[in-house]
Amino acid sequence: MKKIKKPISLFLSLILILSVFTIIPASAWSTVDVYYLDLEGSVQQVIRVRELGGYTPSIAEGFYAVSTESVFDSRVTFSGNVRIVLFNGATLTAAKGITVEEGSSLTIWQEKPEEGKETGKLIVGEPDDDYAGIGSGPEGAGGTITINGGIITAKGGANGAGIGGTGSTVTINRGTVTAKGGANGAGIGGTGSTVTINRGTVTATGGSNAAGISGSAIALNNAEIPYSEISITSDRYSGAVTLGDSFADGNGSCFPSGPVSDNSALAGKTLVPPFFTVTWKNENGAVLETDEKVPYGSTPTFDSARPTKYSDNNYSYNFAGWTPEVTSVDRDVVYTAKYTAVPWTIPYIDENGEEQVLTPDDYTEIRSSTSSGWLAESGFSEGWNVVRENVTCSKRWSVSGSVDLLLCSGTTFYVPKGINVTEGSSLTIWQQNEDGALEPGKLIIDSVDDYLAGIGGRANNSCGTVTINGGIVTVKGGKYSAGIGGATYIKNYPSGSGIGPGVGPTGDQDDDPVETSGGNITINGGTVTATGGEEAAGIGGGSWGTAGEITISGGTVTANGFTGIGSGKNTSGGSATLKWTEDSNDTMSVYASGCNVTVTLENTFKDSDGVLYEVGAVDGDTIAGKTLTPAFCTVTWKDHDGSVLGTDDVDVGTLPAYGGTTPVRPSDENYTYTFGGWTPEVSEAFEDATYIATYTATYTGAGSILGDADGNGVVNILDATAIQRVLADYTVNRFNLTAANITGGGLNIIDATTIQRYLADYDVPYEIGKQM
Repeated sequence: MKKIKKPISLFLSLILILSVFTIIPASAWSTVDVYYLDLEGSVQQVIRVRELGGYTPSIAEGFYAVSTESVFDSRVTFSGNVRIVLFNGATLTAAKGITVEEGSSLTIWQEKPEEGKETGKLIVGEPDDDYAGIGSGPEGAGGTITINGGIITAKGGANGAGIGGTGSTVTINRGTVTAKGGANGAGIGGTGSTVTINRGTVTATGGSNAAGISGSAIALNNAEIPYSEISITSDRYSGAVTLGDSFADGNGSCFPSGPVSDNSALAGKTLVPPFFTVTWKNENGAVLETDEKVPYGSTPTFDSARPTKYSDNNYSYNFAGWTPEVTSVDRDVVYTAKYTAVPWTIPYIDENGEEQVLTPDDYTEIRSSTSSGWLAESGFSEGWNVVRENVTCSKRWSVSGSVDLLLCSGTTFYVPKGINVTEGSSLTIWQQNEDGALEPGKLIIDSVDDYLAGIGGRANNSCGTVTINGGIVTVKGGKYSAGIGGATYIKNYPSGSGIGPGVGPTGDQDDDPVETSGGNITINGGTVTATGGEEAAGIGGGSWGTAGEITISGGTVTANGFTGIGSGKNTSGGSATLKWTEDSNDTMSVYASGCNVTVTLENTFKDSDGVLYEVGAVDGDTIAGKTLTPAFCTVTWKDHDGSVLGTDDVDVGTLPAYGGTTPVRPSDENYTYTFGGWTPEVSEAFEDATYIATYTATYTGAGSILGDADGNGVVNILDATAIQRVLADYTVNRFNLTAANITGGGLNIIDATTIQRYLADYDVPYEIGKQM
């Protein structure tokens, strides 16, 4: 039978081959251009691809397209490397199945996705007995089958696999695959097969006595393949199964990656990626973040802004992690922020630039709920007052005694009617330590009644002491009064009256008016904008008021008014001083629309035109309308090895002076060093400069010759005549020569006689130098 069967098979094969060439000549193939989706999610183009039809039982190697409804009436055999692209909405029906024999391969691609259209289909219905739906025939092993997309439904004949067969290689990367084996046939794979499922929605059912997925090696993975879900269902598994990633079955059971010891644990389960939902909530129940598809076994992370809890009257709250404790995920989980309550402590920057801390016992909090009801002439408590939230107060506030006002970062203290700081009282404004996410705190005063300074005096009263160390302070004075400083004189102004326009006469001020003072105004930092009312200075005096003592040593200061800095109209007097420190020189600037007092510069300044203002007294008119900034040079002091000993910012034109301890260079085995000054020679600073320490070296090593002519502790003796000359100049006890290196040998030379003796033996040039 075998001898007869083989020639018949060859004969039939020849008939099939002849039928291909005689029935369907190459020119008869219709072609289309295809755009298919590769495994990276990119669209690839192939032009002039032949369309499959239902009229040929054998397909040779090449690229083919299924663009319409196509039917194979009989079983078709694919030979070589066959690739098929399934167009959206198209269906290829192979009623009797497709043979892919050993040595051949079939790769199925899908057209690029198109909204509203179903992915193309391949359907295998009723193969004959002993044939796989897609794969091997009754004789020989199956080939390589790769599914990269499409909707694939395949059923095997009796003893045949749905997809694959004995010895086949099946890989599924994308698509919806439903495979059912015939009686005794696997759904996917078969004896000795290799089955790899990287992605896709796969359902495999074995025939009687067979597994849904069978093979010598079965790998289930969860690869990163765009436009693809993953779901794997098999009624049974036969062979060595390895999970490349963790999976869950949707019922709460999870399967870690690695070899599977008991295949029955997977049987009948739908394996899906073990993704879970992690919800992060604040303590009050508000959802802060939701993380979906968190893989099983991974540890979730909270990626939003750090959780916060508003402070109350007694405590601030520091984020202290999550409850329950964050661990690797094996279920949906909710984490809730927890906090540590701490008494209200507030850091601030002191006058030395150092951070200090206020505790709740140290200060009084200014709150809108209390401040809005305060009357005129009421105000701050003596000591520290802190603005921790935005505060608006409709009444004018007053300072009595010594008051420190701290503006917390990100807050605004809006006191439109201003603040009384009268003679004998003081107000110091501070800012909280810098927070890169928040602006410095603000103080805004913009609707002050007539005859009242924005910050400072009231009618007929001089200003006290106002110091601004930080914050954003924007102030506008009332009529005839300074932004910061003094108010004005009003004839017959009734002492102790309420404050506002229309109180007392406002004219006829010709009977020896009482001059008011702008008080002591010091600005060390912050951003200060001060605008005076009519006839008044931005910073200084009101109408009929002197400037007082004004000192600016830092910050960004802008002063506008009748004069920017100085006295009000109708009077003169007072003083202004500008200086800077190394902490303030990089950010300091001062602008005054006018200046009618003498200004003392304690450091050098320059204006926006580059004009230099030297240390000393300057007529205020010369700086009016100019923006002055520190004029300085940076001097760097370095040691001989390049290490920085110190830096100084010094006034332009002044002679730098090193203020550190005297530089020291450690001695070594041959020398001691004495500081000898700087190189180059220190001179007046007109540009940045670097000075390097120099040292005088004294040789103290073995074989030293002391007291030679150049004073460096070393004598170089080049020949016998030279050494005799030196011996005539130095007595024996002035020498301590050891290990002399004279050409011809090493010598121990302890006195002049020995030297002379050996000079007779060595009539060659030699050198006795630093190391003998």
